[in-house]
Amino acid sequence: MTVIAEGVETPEQEAFLRSHACDEMQGFLFSKPLPAGQMADLLRAEPPVVAPPLQPEGGSGLEGAVV
Repeated sequence: MTVIAEGVETPEQEAFLRSHACDEMQGFLFSKPLPAGQMADLLRAEPPVVAPPLQPEGGSGLEGAVV
């Protein structure tokens, strides 16, 4: 199961979610809502925006799985 958190606004919320193996997050902490063109620019940014792994060491056991 993939866990997605919405409305993440503080670093404390992000840390809590990471420590509880939340798979994906979105919210104002990462970006305000953007028009499509600006979102495309963000995704093409150099260097690419990279977050640390969300799963605890050892992963979920689903590495390489197509979900």
